[in-house]
Amino acid sequence: MLGQIDPTKKKCIVIGAGINGLFTAYFLKKQGFDVTVYESSMRTGGLINTEMTSYGMCQHGPHLTRSTPAFVQMCSDLNVELENAQSNKRFFYKNHKRKTYPVSMVELIKAYAKAKFRLPKEEYLHAKDFFDYHTTPKVSQNILNAIGLGIYGVDLHQLDPEIAFPKFFPTEAISLLHHYKKTIAREPKSRVVTPVHGFLDLVNALSHFLQENIFLNTPIDDLTTLDLEDNNLILTTPSYITSELVTNLDENLSRDLAQVSYSDLQVSTISFKANVPKRIPRGIGILSSQKQSPVLGSLFSSTTFHNRSMYDDSEVFSVMSVVGTDKETIEQILRQMIGQSITINHHVLNTYKRGIPIYNRALKKVLQTNYSWFSTKGRMIFGNYTATASVSQGCQEISDYLVQF
Repeated sequence: MLGQIDPTKKKCIVIGAGINGLFTAYFLKKQGFDVTVYESSMRTGGLINTEMTSYGMCQHGPHLTRSTPAFVQMCSDLNVELENAQSNKRFFYKNHKRKTYPVSMVELIKAYAKAKFRLPKEEYLHAKDFFDYHTTPKVSQNILNAIGLGIYGVDLHQLDPEIAFPKFFPTEAISLLHHYKKTIAREPKSRVVTPVHGFLDLVNALSHFLQENIFLNTPIDDLTTLDLEDNNLILTTPSYITSELVTNLDENLSRDLAQVSYSDLQVSTISFKANVPKRIPRGIGILSSQKQSPVLGSLFSSTTFHNRSMYDDSEVFSVMSVVGTDKETIEQILRQMIGQSITINHHVLNTYKRGIPIYNRALKKVLQTNYSWFSTKGRMIFGNYTATASVSQGCQEISDYLVQF
């Protein structure tokens, strides 16, 4: 997050009622702040939505997350039931086949040795350069690049390693593996979880808790019209909207926020019947190591979580693909990923413009610059471009910060 709260002010204005705005308002209210949330649209939750089709659950936005302590406690307090993933197994798609590892064991051993012993260099061009140096080019391309595509929707060449992969990026003269183990040791153990009734259930529970504090269909175009003498101000809007809001308040901040880029995403929810149900893969999902594949990966929704399909003889998988990829191509590649012929029951295709911020050097500049607007306490920016793309980790970060007040 950027900026800081003024604890002497017990009132707070939150701009935006997307998931991060709801998290912020929730924890502020729990800490005794008088909160007002302004949302320009007619609904809360931003991209998040959950639809029940005649074939099963269709999720818009996040499908799963990690069980951070703050997220689990918040869901418990709000009576939002969470479900653990039935399997954490992950696969890769390469050479038109599903694989457990897309590189040889010899290559993995080479990568492990470099990750364990190689010390960091002064500068990296991008995340691909970073992982090539600390592992091997083949592991970087076939495993880590697939992970980058699955999280951010872009390849490693477009990502900055320090902010996109902080768990791997050494901040001192130690190896990647040493840094990773130190980072993991400081974190509580977590599981892959999802709300049983979809993420909209969480949005609705938060909105109900904050129902007296949220004002929908109330766009704020000029921050100078707000009472900031008595109120803290937290902007949780996307970077391009935040850029417009601070245009006349901090030109440098506005300019740099405008340079933050987003990736467009295309997500399919596909209900299908398999010819050989016992051969359906069980696990979290599959990431693509296939060069220039229009499909980036798939989440095995109904084999990972219960109640995702309406029928016992059908599965519901979510598939992320390059914007513009047609349904026929997506279904053909899904058959290859599953490894057998399938009969499609239903296919819902959604496109999300500016779906995920790209953690590149432009965003890194925003995160590491001291802007004049933040010289006064009581001004903050918090979003998926200032913290993490993970729902639960964003929840944990804002909780950890606000609990001190």
